Amino acid sequence: MKLLIKTLTASIFFALSAGAYAQQDKIDEIEAMLQQNPEIIESVYQSIKQYQQQRASMNTSMSAIYNSDDHPAFGNLDAASDQQIVVFTDYNCPYCKRLEPVLEQLLENYPELKVVNVIVPLRQQQLEGIDTNSAFYAQRVWQEQPAKFKQVHDLLMAKNGMHSAKSLRQIASKTNTESLLAPSDRVEASIRNNYKMFSDIGLRGTPGTVVGTDIIPGLVPYENLLEVVKANLKVR
Repeated sequence: MKLLIKTLTASIFFALSAGAYAQQDKIDEIEAMLQQNPEIIESVYQSIKQYQQQRASMNTSMSAIYNSDDHPAFGNLDAASDQQIVVFTDYNCPYCKRLEPVLEQLLENYPELKVVNVIVPLRQQQLEGIDTNSAFYAQRVWQEQPAKFKQVHDLLMAKNGMHSAKSLRQIASKTNTESLLAPSDRVEASIRNNYKMFSDIGLRGTPGTVVGTDIIPGLVPYENLLEVVKANLKVR
């Protein structure tokens, strides 16, 4: 029993990683709790195991995002992983649209950074009268006509409320990207992969912002985001 408890507390120590030394008192307290309440050992063990598996999945997903050109990005496109912010976003999410000026301000003040958009159409998968949606359309623009992506992205984000077949056709007409409203197997595969990464990281909604080892769910003010960026990324 004592060996099992020591093994569990060691797992907790390594799960806390860099902050473990600073939290040694808490680790000692956890060990004492396990000794006093052996009936909770199994549930604690399973929780730690699940946490470690989730962190491993997250690390794999983030590495894939940092090293892929498949995801729309702004700022310094040659930035290393320690200068990248990843935002899981949805063009029908009002909070994602409110986050846009925050990200634009960050890139204006710190042009060495890269903001990567992982598009996940959580709020709207099917649209009446058209064989695509805002996420599939934007993803295809990035993959096939990246020079036009910024204009398309801004127009998609600028619309109040949910997109419709009419709004997508208007944006496509304005940007001369009508041909990209058609379905694409490559785009479908990309969006499926985006969903998997979204799940692996443990997010439940958009926007979700990943800065280094920190995950910020929901809308975040500029000052708060900047604080996390300075703590996690290499900025001047």
